[in-house]
Order: sequence, then C-alpha cells, then structure tokens
Amino acid sequence: MKIIGAKDFENSSAETGGKTKGLITLYQNNFLVPDFYFLDQSGIDLIQSDEHALEKALSDWKIDNKINAKDLWAVRSSAGAEDGQEKSFAGQYQTVLNVNFDALSTAIHTVINSYNLRSEYVKGANENGLIIQKMLRPDYSGILFSRDPLKHYNNQPVINIVPGLGEKLVAGVLSGMRIDFEEGKPSYLDSNEAIEEQLVNFIKTVAP
Repeated sequence: MKIIGAKDFENSSAETGGKTKGLITLYQNNFLVPDFYFLDQSGIDLIQSDEHALEKALSDWKIDNKINAKDLWAVRSSAGAEDGQEKSFAGQYQTVLNVNFDALSTAIHTVINSYNLRSEYVKGANENGLIIQKMLRPDYSGILFSRDPLKHYNNQPVINIVPGLGEKLVAGVLSGMRIDFEEGKPSYLDSNEAIEEQLVNFIKTVAP
C-alpha cells in the first residue's frame, strides 16, 4: 500500500473518487494546486483489513516525500459519487482540517468512516478515494458558482468571500460577501468602492 502523489496518478489501480480526479485534471493542466496526495479504493480496503497498514504507509510517505512534521494537512473525502455530473454531494462526507502528521491516522479513519453515511440524499458510495492536501493560510477564501444556485433564471456566476479559511462559509455559519456579475463583469455592493475596501468592511462585521 502506498499514499500516491499527483505525479504517480497512473500507478493507481482502483477508484480514486471525484475530488481526486478533479485535482488531477487541474494539476495536469498546470493550474496552481496545493500539494496533494491520495489513497485509492484498494488502499482504503487495506487500511480496513490491516490495522498496521496505515501507520507503515504514513511512515514511508513521510520519508519518501520529505514531509515536515510541522506541516498541516487537510484530510478530504473523495467519494466515487462526489463532484459528479448529477450531484456534487457537497458537505455530505467528513473533512478534517489543520491536521499535523501525528494526527493523520485518526483523521484518515474519520473520513473513511464517514463513507458509511446513509440519508435520503446519500445512498452510500461503494468505490472511494481519500485526499491528503497541504493546508493553506489564506487571507480570504471563497466559493465561485459558475451559475447562481439560488436564481435558476440567472446564468451569471456568483462569488462568496469570507476572511481566513472557508469552513464557516461552506458550513453555512457565514454567508460571506457576495459578488454578482452582470454580462461577465463583477458587480460589487458599491460600484464606487474598491473590492479591497469592501472586504475590509466585511471583515469588521464578522470579526469577534
């Protein structure tokens, strides 16, 4: 069993999940993507059948890739049904943020266990992967919708931005600062105010 890097994608022999496939596509087309590694379904199967497999894989991964023990990681789901043509499955499975090396094993098991979820929306995925991606420390985070999800008649994109990490935005705790578009051009809350000024003002409204 091996934790696979983006450059070794072809060495994966099993399902990797929708998010991993998306990251690989971005990486192969020279987009800037935070460093990431992944497990395929065969790796997940081995973790579940051999209690020592994950510890050995993490140890080998740390040595082979010269992983700094102080680095922080996001352990992300990559279910076979995620980021698909029909459903995104956004927020259905677990993500664990700001994970140091010593806590990776626990975080990985947490994400794998979340694949057992059953609901009216999620019937469970049989083939999955898992992503280990380097954490960033952004000043701002956001979500870009290529089409307004709340106004079906509006074909223009929408951006929501929050300060720092975007976890509160995707969890619905913050709605974020919204940027609409008109004929492909951004339309701010106040067209006379620079976007940087609006972000500063927005931060003041959500700062503790």
